[in-house]
Amino acid sequence: VIESATGRLITGCKNTIIPKQGLTAIEMLSFFECDIAGDVVIPEGVEWIGACAFQSCIEMTSVTLPSTLSTYYHDLQQSFIFIEKLSDVYSLIQNPQPISFLAFSSDAFGAGLDGTFHGITKTLHVPKGTREKYMMTDGWYLFWPNIVEMDDNSEVAGVDAGKQVQSVRYHNLAGMTSDKPFPGVNIVTTYNDGTTTTTKSLH
Repeated sequence: VIESATGRLITGCKNTIIPKQGLTAIEMLSFFECDIAGDVVIPEGVEWIGACAFQSCIEMTSVTLPSTLSTYYHDLQQSFIFIEKLSDVYSLIQNPQPISFLAFSSDAFGAGLDGTFHGITKTLHVPKGTREKYMMTDGWYLFWPNIVEMDDNSEVAGVDAGKQVQSVRYHNLAGMTSDKPFPGVNIVTTYNDGTTTTTKSLH
């Protein structure tokens, strides 16, 4: 469910495809305990990710954070907690701000001081020339010594290389179909490489 007036993604499910444009925020608990598998890319334009947004998405293996993400102390509060398979975090943020110590924790007690999250190694990939900034910033430094610089965004492009949207159709409650949104609640069906996913959007 996406509130189109504000660009806030309110709730999703394991089949939700996060749109690459138009989002400004991912609300708290929006993907809580969803069976999202593999790589998740948060698109450019998203400025805020709420508490527990992706908590316990146990099949997630990597996440990419956009350069537009604005954080302050306690932001990302448990946003990616309890995800044991999450091994890689790609951050495009040039000037990192403090985040919650529990943002990427594997349990409720935070992380160790050896780059592991209670025995689970996670690698933080950051823009070239920013490693020292991340090492000196609360929350982010917990990844040390597993903070590595990316030469460019090609690493991230590899994460984002997946299904491509071929078409989007909108269906209203009266059963009408269009390639443009209807007033009211829309069910948006997206066709990806022969597969279909359905989400709800408020207009």
